[in-house]
Formats: sequence, C-alpha cells, structure tokens
Amino acid sequence: FSESKPWLPVNEDSRIVNVYRQDDHQTSLLNFYRRVINLRKKERALYQGDWIPADTGRDILAYYREDGDSCFFIALNFSGSERRCKANNASHFEVTVSTNRMPNARMSIKDFVLNPYEVLIARRIN
Repeated sequence: FSESKPWLPVNEDSRIVNVYRQDDHQTSLLNFYRRVINLRKKERALYQGDWIPADTGRDILAYYREDGDSCFFIALNFSGSERRCKANNASHFEVTVSTNRMPNARMSIKDFVLNPYEVLIARRIN
C-alpha cells in the first residue's frame, strides 16, 4: 500500500479486523455496508423518495421512504437493550437488509421488538 508512516494511528486489531478478512464473510460489517449501498443504488424510493418520520418509541430512529408504489420502512435501535417499536402501520413488510433478521422474512411493523443496536430495512408488500 505505502511505505510511509501513517499520519493516524493504526488500530491494534488491524491484523484481525480488515477488508481481507471480512471480504469472504457474508455477516461481516463490510458486507453489510455493501448490501445497504447496493440496495440504495437500486431502489429509487431509498435515494429519491419522500422521507416520512415514524413515531416509534424511545432510542429508535424510524422512518419510511416512499416513491410511487414503493415503500420501505427503516428502523435503527440506538440502545444496548431491546426496544419495542410501534409503527402503527397495518401493512406487511418483507425484510430486505437487517443486522438481526433473515432476508425475505415477512413481518408486521405495527408492534415488534428491535434487538440491541439493530438496523432494519424492510419493503412493504401489501
């Protein structure tokens, strides 16, 4: 890469946590970011749709991104504890990307529990 001395310190765990080691692991943070970036590039609602906040509960940032018939629900739990999320939306959604849920799993967002630090991106299916 370079023979120069880095101007910022290198993390002590850089031999363990690095692109080379994360590249082949589907559950790595690197591949999670790749999935989110690719999804955003493909889905117009995520890069140009309306941003609609959802009032869901303490320590949660949740909102919808809508464009025409396409709608996504995004929820982030900023707590180290489980949090109940009540989106008051009767539609059903399918998990697109999540830190804790299986892709393509169907769910109701009317009242559910987010795991500690969970990120959820789900597409409306009805």
